[in-house]
Amino acid sequence: MARNLEPLDDLAAAYPERLVRLPLDVTDRAAVQETVKQAVEAFGRLDIVVNNAGAMLYGMVEEATEEQIRAHFDVNFFGAVWVLQAVVPYLRAQGSGRILQITTMGTGGGPVPAVGFYGAAKSALDALSQPLAAELEPFGIKVTVVQMGGYSTGLFTQGMTATSPLPHYEPLREQLAALWPEDAEP
Repeated sequence: MARNLEPLDDLAAAYPERLVRLPLDVTDRAAVQETVKQAVEAFGRLDIVVNNAGAMLYGMVEEATEEQIRAHFDVNFFGAVWVLQAVVPYLRAQGSGRILQITTMGTGGGPVPAVGFYGAAKSALDALSQPLAAELEPFGIKVTVVQMGGYSTGLFTQGMTATSPLPHYEPLREQLAALWPEDAEP
């Protein structure tokens, strides 16, 4: 399941019998339920669920609009919750499975200017994952939080929305830009 299936073309060609590509927008709760159902029908079960949806809202907290903030949380937090609610009944019924919650190293490692809402949404997912793990453990379901470090994923390009910059943050933006190599994501 992916928002964009095109990057999976080579894998689909190499493994036509083993890879089923299903389009999914995690912000559409009904679509998540239906797509998970299709995945279970295709394979008979779920073993590992990677909850990896992500979008970046780049900008200072003061600059973000309500619409941007809500859209950001719809993908990074609520989308993950919709996936959890869709897969858990199948995992519980089969008595096993693993859920990998992909968050970020920025959830507890100190302040990261200009990506505060990304850290906030992923922190919420981190916080939810702890009680989730305790709730699911009696059913043989493991929950693992993966706090990824920085590497190029397209999050700062294809998955990014930016705020309208306010001029008084320009010195901070310049400091942040100096931390990134020219060929890296911001």
